[in-house]
Amino acid sequence: FPAGALLCQAKLYDLAKENLFHALSIKDDIPEIYFYLARTCEETGDLSLALVYYRKCHDLKPSPDILIHMGYLYSLKNDFARSADYLDRAITLDPDNSKPHFFKGLIDSQRDRFTIAERHFRKAIELQEENDTYYFYLATVLEKQSRIGDTIEALKKSIKYNPKSARAYNYLGYLYADNNMKIDESLGLIHKALTIEPDNGAFTDSLGWAYYRKGNYRVALEKLLIAEEQLRRAKAPDPVVYDHIGDTYLKLGKVDSALKYWHRSNG
Repeated sequence: FPAGALLCQAKLYDLAKENLFHALSIKDDIPEIYFYLARTCEETGDLSLALVYYRKCHDLKPSPDILIHMGYLYSLKNDFARSADYLDRAITLDPDNSKPHFFKGLIDSQRDRFTIAERHFRKAIELQEENDTYYFYLATVLEKQSRIGDTIEALKKSIKYNPKSARAYNYLGYLYADNNMKIDESLGLIHKALTIEPDNGAFTDSLGWAYYRKGNYRVALEKLLIAEEQLRRAKAPDPVVYDHIGDTYLKLGKVDSALKYWHRSNG
């Protein structure tokens, strides 16, 4: 079993399974063996078999965390009924655990059920008030409901409980820029995000867009082209960045370049 667990952690999944199955042939009632078998299956893309082993692990040693993870895996399979069932079972097993409420919020957010997702995120916050991640994701569903003031307050709470949250600084800075408000504060927030994650192309795009809103189009273009390159290196091109570059080229009177980037954005 220890060999199987270590091999799983080393991502040598075939060898891990061989050792774990051998362990099962000796003793078949150790929940941790099933847990690592589940992990090897999950990491190799066999979610159905992973769920079988996670279920066996939970049967031998009930755990709300296992139930939560099973709920998450069922959501990946788009089986939202079973996902909700397992998350509700986790809540029954551990009513004070905030995580199942948070995951229910994530799943409903992915399904564009934003008011329901908000309710779940707020319940998670009620149970664990100082979790910055909960406020961050609450902000995402509040923005989807066009509640900009509430979104800003949620992001400020996220920053309050994690002053090193680059994503929250960037989100709030971009939100200000995109709504053409508090541009100097927007720039300050995005610079903070980039101090923490200097090579983040999405953050550099935010910076460029804030300079665009400030009317400094040459600096905006410089930052946006850097963002394009950073995202290209990360193999994560973003049509929004192309759109921003197109808008900036237009402001600089370079219509052909603007059209080229808008075409990329729509392509």
